[in-house]
Amino acid sequence: MICELFPFQKQAVNEMRLRVAMALNNYRMLKIPQVVSLQAPTGSGKTIIMSALIEDIFYGSEQFTEQPEAIFVWLSDSPQLNEQSKQKIELKADKVRMDQCVVISDESFDREILEDGHIYFLNTQKLGKAGNLSRHSDTRQYTIWETIENTAREKADRLYFIIDEAHRGMQGRQAGTATTIMQRFIKGSSEQNLSPIPVVIGMSATAERFNSLVGQATNSTLHKVVISPAQVRQSGLLKDRIVITYPEDPIKHGDMAVLQAATDEWQDKCKHWYQYTYEQHYTNVNPVFVIQVCAGSGTKVSDTDLDDVIAKIEERMGDSFKENEVVHTFGSTGTLSIHGLTVPHIEPSEIAEDRRIRVVLFKENLSTGWDCPRAETMMSFRRAEDATYIAQLLGRMVRTPLQCHVLVDDSLNDVRLFLPYFNQDTVQKVIDELQATEGGEIPTVVDGESLEEQNYDTWSVHNQRKKTQKQTVGQLSIFDYPNGFQEEPAAAPSTAVGDMSNSGAMAANQGGADAEIPAEGQHQTMAFVIANRRLRAEENDEYNRDGGVTAILRYTLRLLTTQQRDRITKMILAAELIRQKEYPKYGKEPISIGFWVGGTVTPNTFKELEEAPEDPAKTRIARSKKNSIYKQLLTCPFCGKPLTEENFYIDIPTKSVSIYCSDDKCMFYRYKPSNKIKIPVYLVDEEIYAKCPTIILSTVDKFARLPWDVNTNALFGRVDRICSRDGYVAIGADHARHNRTEELPTSTLRSIKPFLPPELIIQDELHLITGPLGTVYGAYETVIEDLCSYTIGEKKIKPKYVVSTATIKNAAEQTKCLYGRKVTAQFPPNGFEIGDSFYIREVPVEQDPFRRYVGVCAPGQSVKTALLRVYSIILQSAYNLSLDDEYKDVIDPYYTLVGYYNSIRELGGAVRLLQDDIPDRIQRIKKKYGMSRQCFLNHKVEITSRMSSYDIPKKLSQLETPYTDRNCLDTAIATNMIAVGMDVDRLGLMVVTGQPKQNSEYIQATSRIGRSYPGLVVTLYNPYRPRDLSHYENFTGYHAQLYRFVEGTTATPFSARARDRVLHDL
Repeated sequence: MICELFPFQKQAVNEMRLRVAMALNNYRMLKIPQVVSLQAPTGSGKTIIMSALIEDIFYGSEQFTEQPEAIFVWLSDSPQLNEQSKQKIELKADKVRMDQCVVISDESFDREILEDGHIYFLNTQKLGKAGNLSRHSDTRQYTIWETIENTAREKADRLYFIIDEAHRGMQGRQAGTATTIMQRFIKGSSEQNLSPIPVVIGMSATAERFNSLVGQATNSTLHKVVISPAQVRQSGLLKDRIVITYPEDPIKHGDMAVLQAATDEWQDKCKHWYQYTYEQHYTNVNPVFVIQVCAGSGTKVSDTDLDDVIAKIEERMGDSFKENEVVHTFGSTGTLSIHGLTVPHIEPSEIAEDRRIRVVLFKENLSTGWDCPRAETMMSFRRAEDATYIAQLLGRMVRTPLQCHVLVDDSLNDVRLFLPYFNQDTVQKVIDELQATEGGEIPTVVDGESLEEQNYDTWSVHNQRKKTQKQTVGQLSIFDYPNGFQEEPAAAPSTAVGDMSNSGAMAANQGGADAEIPAEGQHQTMAFVIANRRLRAEENDEYNRDGGVTAILRYTLRLLTTQQRDRITKMILAAELIRQKEYPKYGKEPISIGFWVGGTVTPNTFKELEEAPEDPAKTRIARSKKNSIYKQLLTCPFCGKPLTEENFYIDIPTKSVSIYCSDDKCMFYRYKPSNKIKIPVYLVDEEIYAKCPTIILSTVDKFARLPWDVNTNALFGRVDRICSRDGYVAIGADHARHNRTEELPTSTLRSIKPFLPPELIIQDELHLITGPLGTVYGAYETVIEDLCSYTIGEKKIKPKYVVSTATIKNAAEQTKCLYGRKVTAQFPPNGFEIGDSFYIREVPVEQDPFRRYVGVCAPGQSVKTALLRVYSIILQSAYNLSLDDEYKDVIDPYYTLVGYYNSIRELGGAVRLLQDDIPDRIQRIKKKYGMSRQCFLNHKVEITSRMSSYDIPKKLSQLETPYTDRNCLDTAIATNMIAVGMDVDRLGLMVVTGQPKQNSEYIQATSRIGRSYPGLVVTLYNPYRPRDLSHYENFTGYHAQLYRFVEGTTATPFSARARDRVLHDL
């Protein structure tokens, strides 16, 4: 097959091949007719499945030998279905030759017996008594009935008789009488001297009637193959929803008014499809607008005013159609002139492939034998009594254009039908007819929707209607915001000073600038994976699911790991306490976390912690390493009590670090009389390898250890022994038993089965993995994915990646480069409306102030002069307001000024200004304006890469200190180290010196403030830098659509230079 089958289709082909082989064998042995029934819902690809089956029979498969002499007869109830089936087989079954497909025509066909190795297409309309194929004549020696009978008698071992849409014509009033032509082939017919066909294959969406006939009125053996609607629904082959729109008041909303609404809907679909296909690099779908008009009376082509129809559509579009964009299918009618436009005739089967076509006018001939997934919107001028025709057509329109579910834009998963002459009752008839015509359960939701309930303000605005749903107690509807989802304010029209919200941040955010939710969402995801893995543990499993590393969290910066560490440790504690409470439901191994970061942050081995009195230098280094351990956990994650070095018990012989709380009421108090529990956190690499913690928190550069240390195997479940003293031993690691000491017994070493590898990998701040870092990282990722994969039977299971960022463009391309994944699901998807996508809702800034941007550019002055004046007036003004009783309760977010710089060199100049010039300027301001008191800069802090890792928590804690505390910071100057990961809700004031090189950096940096309170960002531009000057001149427009200017990222992990740099490690 040219096309790749979906898994359910492959399964159906395999089952059909088996059933057909059994049927043929049964007939050879018992001489009892056999029937194979395929029940497949609408849109499951019955013709594709049957094409694959024919190809398997002709050319063989792994299980069955080839049968090139096979003969197939394909029977359907219309010439259109015949032609459509023939085209699909020729197009999809690449092994089947075109000369093997033969359409039996009544003009020339005359054979005694059908020829081997061919597929014959036949329709019931040619088999009536009056049909030429059923009669002898001067040019026809054999009737079609005689040809089929002769073939069935002489070649029963190779004849396969396929009945398409087998449910049609199976409702005879007399159970024992062959009442239809189709039934004659199953039951036989004395009138035509036709015996029952040896092997019949019937396929239908609803095979109950067919199966009932076979079971009750024949002695044939029935073999069933059933495809469930759920399988089709999951495949993405069908639209999620059919929306039927109708007017409750046809007088108020006439047919042309409804046509205008349908045109709006179609135009909206065109725009959405264009945007989606452009971003995903697909060919544009170019949706088709299908319009069913009334039949004509007298000499009129149609009683519907076709000129008015095209005129109204063009008026609504604001544009005119071009040649071949509008076509019709009015039977024998040729080219028409409608509203001055040449409208040619086209066969229904040609519509799908002609991408120029945008509008199709038809009467009835599209209801059968037609399949066009591009048909997205339909308008029907037919009256309410024509529900059957409408239903038949809708059954052909539920296919998806790209054969997949669109995750990022849910509006593209709907098909819309507009019925101006229907009401609620008649629409229900259409739904009932759709179920009956297509058969069984339609794997698509069908909704009726009145125009009145849509609340159309004007016919030029198409608002989406919110449906009222019945709710149970405690259940959220899709229009409720879960706790924690904050409604984002909207971007109001900008003035000279930019009023702006980061409303796009959360929409493209899964761990980003303006939301606490993503971190919580990640924690919930990890908790679910941990519980699910352990609940599925069984003794006879190939892998041990009770324990081992389950999830890996990776960050790009030390600042990120510092803050995320504190949050996630609390989740780990909660999970561990639940495990202990419900022991052994969630396993016997503790749930824990390991901090696997660089050697400058935590030690790699316990040998580094050994002191040597005779070697002062070694002792000094060992104590420094111990001190780094003490700084990793500043407070007890359970009760919040500060931890000191007395709470860390480092035992070098057993290679462990035990952490306890000093609060006697805490669960992790060391001196509890019984059931003593240590905080489940591991800080030294050597202990992490031995304990295999449930979650690994790491920086991306740490994975460069993989080729150099065999013990890293343990992080991926690759352990084969356990030591009673040290813990788990990685596969390939040298590990001998320990001898007895004064304190410890002789160790034991026993074999164990490996752990299941990590199932979840979470990468935070994906936009930072770009350039050289992304290139090297992507090469390592190939190895990491392989280490995290495992095999069950013949199926390879790969880990799930969850990557998050607030600012990124072309995410699918970057994930393809980094992770080699072809499919990327972006969350949250686009909503129906820009202003309300369910996940975020825009509100005016006046209603909910969020963040204000102010641009300052001072031509003729140096940047330092402008900087010291801006800093001075802001700091003194905030100080004055803090003294005013009217503002003292609201001034705290603006008391600490955060200064952002693009380089350490620029920041160094600001340090000198803060020491001398700015205090002097503040004093001059006080005197000039007669202020009572002066702001003194007593507490300043610098947050850059120059500070030690263990200083980060201390400085973050300082930033959270309110202005009423004497230790509150006056200023905090920083580089792009704070651009991501610094989540201090208190901050509300920032000065950015110079436009950052990347827009994503600017968005991320300024998003550090204004998280809980309205924020003020002052951007100080350098008038002598063209880029800064350009941003200042376009300040309002730029800030009104910040996220539009985010740059795409680059990573080339498999370039020649990258391979040379990386592969030497491997």
